[in-house]
Amino acid sequence: MTYDLEFGSDKQELMLAYMLADESVFQRAHSILHTKYFDSDLQPIVKYILYHAEKFNSLPNNDQIFAETGKRLIQHEMTIQDSSWVLSNVERFCQRCAIVHAVNVSLVHIVKG
Repeated sequence: MTYDLEFGSDKQELMLAYMLADESVFQRAHSILHTKYFDSDLQPIVKYILYHAEKFNSLPNNDQIFAETGKRLIQHEMTIQDSSWVLSNVERFCQRCAIVHAVNVSLVHIVKG
């Protein structure tokens, strides 16, 4: 995904860190998260988080993420206000990415005829 002022890499990383801080927030957002939506430098982290959640029915900790991806997320404490913010932003982010992806796929089909 190309850089987006509203959902730049720093904001994407913060959303991921908040979701890791509160498993209930992650569970609410899990069904709409896709690795391809995130910037390329965050995709290994997202891929591992989704894999770990599926396989072990829990979220990985930061040390596990680092061991598997070589990357760390800054840990954050979650407040109720943070929870509302992250859920709202993740929903908008995933909706926007799904639309962009659908348009790109449509263009490929149009070009192919």
